[in-house]
Amino acid sequence: MKSKYYLALFFIGILPVLGLTGVYFGTVLTQPPPPVPKGASNGAAVQTSIQLLKTQVDSMASAMSNSIKSINNDVPTLSAHNSEADLSTFKGTHNGVSGVVVLSVNGKVERMVPSAPPLITDPAYGSSEEFQKAVGKLKENGGQPYLFYTQKLGYPAFVFAVSVSPREVAEVVVGLSNFFRDISANSGDMLFLEAGSGLMLYHTNPSKVGALFNPNQEGWLNKVQSDLAGGAGGQVFNPDAVSAVYSYAGFGKFGIVHLFSSSILQPASPGQAASSKSPWDNPQELIQTPMSLAALICLGWIFIAGSLFWGTILGPLRRATATVLNAANGNASLTPETVSRFGKDEVGQVVQAAAALMHKVDEEKQKAAQEKEEALKRGRAEVDSKTKEAANQASTAQQQVRTAQGELAEKNQLLNDKLKELDAMKGMSEGLRNQAEQAKSESAKLKSQLSAAEAAQEDFKKRLVEAQGKVAEMETKMLTAVAASSTIQVSQVRAAAIRTMAEELKTTLGIIKGYVSSALGTTQGGISEKQQEFLGMVINRSARLEKFINDLVDIYQVEIEQAEAKPEEVNLASEVEGLAFNFQAQAEVKNIKIKVEAKPGLPKVPVVRRRFNQLWNILYLQIIKDAPRGASIPITLEPIGDNVKVTIQDPGLTVAADALPKLFDEFYDPKHPASPQLAGTGLKFALVK
Repeated sequence: MKSKYYLALFFIGILPVLGLTGVYFGTVLTQPPPPVPKGASNGAAVQTSIQLLKTQVDSMASAMSNSIKSINNDVPTLSAHNSEADLSTFKGTHNGVSGVVVLSVNGKVERMVPSAPPLITDPAYGSSEEFQKAVGKLKENGGQPYLFYTQKLGYPAFVFAVSVSPREVAEVVVGLSNFFRDISANSGDMLFLEAGSGLMLYHTNPSKVGALFNPNQEGWLNKVQSDLAGGAGGQVFNPDAVSAVYSYAGFGKFGIVHLFSSSILQPASPGQAASSKSPWDNPQELIQTPMSLAALICLGWIFIAGSLFWGTILGPLRRATATVLNAANGNASLTPETVSRFGKDEVGQVVQAAAALMHKVDEEKQKAAQEKEEALKRGRAEVDSKTKEAANQASTAQQQVRTAQGELAEKNQLLNDKLKELDAMKGMSEGLRNQAEQAKSESAKLKSQLSAAEAAQEDFKKRLVEAQGKVAEMETKMLTAVAASSTIQVSQVRAAAIRTMAEELKTTLGIIKGYVSSALGTTQGGISEKQQEFLGMVINRSARLEKFINDLVDIYQVEIEQAEAKPEEVNLASEVEGLAFNFQAQAEVKNIKIKVEAKPGLPKVPVVRRRFNQLWNILYLQIIKDAPRGASIPITLEPIGDNVKVTIQDPGLTVAADALPKLFDEFYDPKHPASPQLAGTGLKFALVK
């Protein structure tokens, strides 16, 4: 069955080709030489030669333009892809590229393709003014590609520079000689001209690279230069002299110029002119030549033989196509009996392949449907399991939240009770103050009685006066002792009560924070975002209350320490500067500069070391928190008699004038309208006082 297809191919295609080939060789062997025409003019031949040279220059200019534009568009990709493999790929996919190199901004070669021979041979290239200028241009342009011309590599080239990182630069080197490789040395001079400056950036004679194109200002060369500067090409023909064809390079004011001697433009020989004539110029001659007649006979034979074999070849194909389409549409099936009807030739094999393919597709459909059903079952089971698990977690979380809310209410009640105890302690303090006043009143009565005794006993005046002096001295000592002992006793009792209350409050706050943190950490799946926000507020408020308690205890502790602490003489300038150094890390986060300047002649001053350090820690923290980013904070120390005056210029938030008298009062906090988040406990400046 296969023989009919091969027979059709032989009669329709191979046999006519063999016949036509035989006729052609017979015609060539028996054809006489063509007659030589007389009086042929060489003007058209010269123009044809010039046009061929112009076409060659145009092709070179187009290739250079396309290459430069492609490199310019793709060179930014080196910023992200600059490994040696990436550099090699870039070089291989861009015409005219001699190599790609990555250098540090200091000029050190990091990666280079090709590595041999090296693209850069000058060890001082990285320190050259040309490379440093390219680095500067990239910084000015924000890393955008920068194109420049160079001869520093030993040959004229364009270089595309682009930043690949803050410390690396990639350079793509385009050697101009790559576009002039196919130029014959006997065809004249080829050059690449920058028409604006008139410099030849490339020349087939290396000694002329960088020279002027038209130093003598010849008219016809001026035309070449002006045309290229305007973006146009052209040609100039000077018989018995040098001629030129030139083409615009497609960018800048660059162009390619071909200078050649007019003597090389020789006209075509008469034999060549005759052979170039086409037989189609005279249709009547087509049937007069053996070759043309043989071609017409072959066409006729192909048409007749093709018609005879058309039905034989396409009939089985049409039946096979209809059977496969019916099976694909579901109107029939490709059973073994149906497939066997087409035999074992090419058509039968196609039908067999289609039947096998459709059988495989059916099996894949059944398998996919089964896998889909199993996946749906597994998905439904997982969804049901996750739903039950989420419901259980939500129920547990709600129960824990209710428990935490109950405990929080109990702790709030306990806090209120402690606050009431604090009020009671304040009342006790007032009672002690009243007792001191009564002692003073009794002392005044004693004075009155002594005066009356002095009037009644004039004869004992001298002794009474002496006694009065002693009584007055004793009275003073007694009042001082009573006042001191009362004050110290009251302060100690009050401080002890406040410390006890503070420990109790901090213990309670620790329990509250522990319960809330546990609720947030173990039941996140059952607590809504709003509930999480409320619990977070509870933790924040607890921390703020704990800070307030610590500051309050510190205030009353200061009152006792001031009566008992022993001051020491210190150099205030070195102490202030040393404490400033401790906060240098916090200041550098906001780029804040703290400068301490000490005037000459500073005396030593007495301070309580612990409270002095606490004072400056508070001041430095407040200044750094309020100061804007990048601020400078000068601190000046100058002598004022036996004292030292410290001046701090704080560029941070400004306190309103009406708030200044109350700035150091307990529990007063000058809240700034622009920054309510800076509000504190109101005890820091009271502690400073």
